[in-house]
Amino acid sequence: MSRQVLTSRNIRSSLLHDFLYGGLNYRIEHHLFPTVPRPYLRKCRPLTMADCAEQGLEYYEVSAARSYAEVLAHLRQVTEQVCRSGGQPL
Repeated sequence: MSRQVLTSRNIRSSLLHDFLYGGLNYRIEHHLFPTVPRPYLRKCRPLTMADCAEQGLEYYEVSAARSYAEVLAHLRQVTEQVCRSGGQPL
């Protein structure tokens, strides 16, 4: 459980996000319960959050904008490392 929780993040959700992301904005629950139908992942969230709190695991959830910003920052960091090592960006 800890590996799945610590290497994932959820996108803070509304019903619109649930529709747009098809329920995969609940990445933590999706990784923990891959056979649960996507519409029910929202219902797993409170149980997962409580279990994480009980075990002392960080349940990481951000807004959609913050999620995209984190991904872009990581891609920039990787690109800079490649350029510094003599590689050429694509």
